[in-house]
Amino acid sequence: MFFFAALQVDLGFLVEGTKNVLESEFIQYLEIVKYIYHAFPISPENVQVGLGIISSNPEIVFGFDKYFDKASLDSAVNSVEYPGIQQVANIGQSLLVAKEAFYGKSTRKGVRKVLILLVKNKSNDEISEPARRLRDSGVEIFCFAVGGRVDVHELAEIATHPINNHMVTASDGLPKGAKKLIELLEIAKVESGNL
Repeated sequence: MFFFAALQVDLGFLVEGTKNVLESEFIQYLEIVKYIYHAFPISPENVQVGLGIISSNPEIVFGFDKYFDKASLDSAVNSVEYPGIQQVANIGQSLLVAKEAFYGKSTRKGVRKVLILLVKNKSNDEISEPARRLRDSGVEIFCFAVGGRVDVHELAEIATHPINNHMVTASDGLPKGAKKLIELLEIAKVESGNL
């Protein structure tokens, strides 16, 4: 594994945790999150990571100011509990929560702001306006479609344009999709590693 020149990035993840996502799938999605941020130089000066859960009542698990090394990030991600029972995918509301709780509270000025959505299902709420507001605030949105019930047109409406540079599907499998997403982020490249 090697890194390109270190960049300052606030890297947020929103992971679907609804009744349509099995607990085993949710755990696998969290492993993808770890795999992706492990490709980056994590530190207070470089890449900072935040994690939120897409559900009926979106939850921010931790923000950018909480963990500054991979070991503590891994521990925090490993402790996330599966929320799936009776939850629906309110992606629009999740985007607004991320805008305020992640990017609205970041104290770093002039850094690249990136949000990655890992979703399996269609949103239960309206996504156009929340996605526009988040993009207009300077956040670059990447979408990783990890399931068969995803509305690709909906994700295309959420993702930053051009779509082919900001959207990945798991049609070739989750590991290949994760590697492609890392390449699209243009911050780090994974030469090898297991997922």
